[in-house]
Amino acid sequence: MSRAGRSLLSGASLACALLVGCADQGTKLGSLPPVNVDLYLSTTGGDGMSATSAVGVAMVNLVATDPTSCLTLSYDTVATFNGARLTLDESGGSSTTQSGTPYCIVDQYDANGITVGGDATLTLRDDTATFTVVAAGGFEPGTITLVAPSDGVLHLGQTEVQLAIPAGGRTVSYANVWFQVDGTDMASFGSELGAYRGPTISGDTLSLSVPPLLGINGSGATGAGTLFANLQFADAVTTCDGPVGCSVFTGMVLTTPAILSN
Repeated sequence: MSRAGRSLLSGASLACALLVGCADQGTKLGSLPPVNVDLYLSTTGGDGMSATSAVGVAMVNLVATDPTSCLTLSYDTVATFNGARLTLDESGGSSTTQSGTPYCIVDQYDANGITVGGDATLTLRDDTATFTVVAAGGFEPGTITLVAPSDGVLHLGQTEVQLAIPAGGRTVSYANVWFQVDGTDMASFGSELGAYRGPTISGDTLSLSVPPLLGINGSGATGAGTLFANLQFADAVTTCDGPVGCSVFTGMVLTTPAILSN
């Protein structure tokens, strides 16, 4: 379902919650079947991609451990992340595909424009229970540094480019690195984790190679520019109180200046 469609559903749910005589068919937290809570964070930009903003994004999914137990949350459930109120974007329930196959709609809360910094703390609360999820340092911003080559000049075909990344012991679940010449709107080259000749991760070091030729999957431009790194980390959850399982993922888009030369 599109985001616009989910917003309409969320608005309809809110309107239903406010109307006299509109019954709340949802389930209170204390009566939910076993669920996992998945928290997805971005610490760079209100849109999740801007590398210059000091505000981030939080999105929460509640998923039943039994795929046949479709959840519908009560309107009384209040979700906050680091003190910011989250919006009920999808209250759950069930639906069917065009072929008639039934499936569960994921219960989802989200918000953007949240001030970045510190731990990641999520609470879901109603008059029957409180769910709490914490990932220490999960909402901290990060930086990247071009370690090699030390002069900041990348060369076509170079095989030992190294970036210092803020993994801090966390597993890197996604990484995409690309270079863009100043004044252009297309990457000269890119390198994605898991792809052919993609980057490798060891601790806080990301290693990648520059392709020997440009222009096939990039702009072919060389010169002074910016090295971008879109990273996602699987955070260590320090508190998972209420759900049977919790996961927290933090994504960020970080930049460092560089030069691409022949």
